[in-house]
Amino acid sequence: MRRLAPMLQWFGCVLTLGALAGLVILGASFLAPPASAQAAIGETRAESRPSDPTAAPSIAPAAAPAAETAQPSDLWIPALDLRAPIVAIAPREITLGGQRVAQLDVPNAFAAGWNTLSAPVGSPGNTVLIGHNNEFGEVFRNLDRINVGDEIVLYTALGERRYTASEVVTLPEENSPLAERLANAAWIAPSTDERLTLVTCWPYFTNTHRLVVVAHPAN
Repeated sequence: MRRLAPMLQWFGCVLTLGALAGLVILGASFLAPPASAQAAIGETRAESRPSDPTAAPSIAPAAAPAAETAQPSDLWIPALDLRAPIVAIAPREITLGGQRVAQLDVPNAFAAGWNTLSAPVGSPGNTVLIGHNNEFGEVFRNLDRINVGDEIVLYTALGERRYTASEVVTLPEENSPLAERLANAAWIAPSTDERLTLVTCWPYFTNTHRLVVVAHPAN
């Protein structure tokens, strides 16, 4: 099957990926940024702003397919008292608006979804987890309560990998200009460093924004 460059859009309970100039797109109407986009994007919560905020991840080649043992199986966020399983969500090709795209189904259960197009645990790159905040188990309902410095733990068949939250951002999506939506997607693009990115909708009753938490290895 021809590898499609990921383009993510949220349609109800699924994320839809498509090909667009080799760039990555996320969210209910997230669109892809220019490859040269480097500036930090979104609104970092004032109480959670890191002292030296990093730029949004630069575009890098997609991670190689993960070995089975490097796939995340469980998530633990002690500060939120959140323990949840992680399921792999692999893309499947569909036709949407006359374009061949790949679609990811967001888990319709109390589980986070690991985008298999993103980096495996412990490898350089951006490991991306997505989940619902107000339906199907609401796995990420309280994700907006996380703070910079909080610990996030991923488990694999090889053991655990500990991360420290470094950025918490809210990104306006509904009725946002195309250019802003294009910039938003840089947060889930492949990166040259090792990082973990959690994404959900926000706030609870309106879902007009995307909430993004970025974490880096604790050591």
